[in-house]
Amino acid sequence: MKFATAAQQLFALARVNLGMAGFKTHITVSTTIGVAYGTTAVVAYDVPWPAGLLAGGLCSLSGMLPDLDSGPGVPLRESVAF
Repeated sequence: MKFATAAQQLFALARVNLGMAGFKTHITVSTTIGVAYGTTAVVAYDVPWPAGLLAGGLCSLSGMLPDLDSGPGVPLRESVAF
C-alpha cells in the first residue's frame, strides 16, 4: 500500500510542475516533427516530394487537434480559417 501512496504523490507532483502544453508548444513540436518526417521520407526512402510535403504539412496541422476543445481562442480561430 505504501507504493500506491508514493506513486500517487509522484503523479500529483508531476501534474503540478509540468502543467499542460499550450497551443504554441503543440504547433512548434508538431511542425518540427512534420518537417523531419517529410524530409526523411523524401531523402531516405525516395518518396516523391509532393507526398513528403503533404505528410509534413498534415503532421504540422495535427498539432492543433489537442487544443480544439479548449474553448474560444487561437485554436478555434485557426481551425475555422481552414
